[in-house]
Amino acid sequence: LEPGLRSPALRWHVAACSGDELNLERESIRRAPSLCVGKAILYAKHDFSMPTALVDSVWPAAPQELWPTIADIPRPGTVVSKGQPIWTLFASGSDLPTVARKLRAAASGWYAIFKTLHVD
Repeated sequence: LEPGLRSPALRWHVAACSGDELNLERESIRRAPSLCVGKAILYAKHDFSMPTALVDSVWPAAPQELWPTIADIPRPGTVVSKGQPIWTLFASGSDLPTVARKLRAAASGWYAIFKTLHVD
């Protein structure tokens, strides 16, 4: 929602729930006319243990981006069972087919890596 609308939706939610004044006139929604965003949740195709090296390679990059491409990163050593979510991927582009293509490519790459992992 936030990257698609370029709005501070979480801040608005917190303000609304805490009784703070919410002045949407000052907080205009700045939608980029050609921005499309999407997300995909990767689910484990088999049981594996999340390697420390993989988490260490992904985690530092996530907060460096304005809108991260990976979220919900499990702790190293977490056992992910078949059918459980692994993590969330995000992509953006000028249209839905572009975003879907980016998400499929990212998912394919990650699934190739996860295929090599197992439960320790």
